[in-house]
Amino acid sequence: GIPEIVENGRSGALVTVGDVEELAAAIIAMLKSPDRARQMGEAGYQRVVTLHTVSRQTSEYLKVFMATTTT
Repeated sequence: GIPEIVENGRSGALVTVGDVEELAAAIIAMLKSPDRARQMGEAGYQRVVTLHTVSRQTSEYLKVFMATTTT
């Protein structure tokens, strides 16, 4: 899910589902600070290319598959 991918305040902004004011505030904060938004985008990119590679995802799916087939 999203909380496993996005580090709130470091690689993006997490807001409460359905809270449009919180979402608007997060968007406005990024618009007011483009350098910070860029840093968060770069941190998010690095997190994805480091932690969510095809080989790692395949390995994680295989673990889940093996766990469910052996029970």
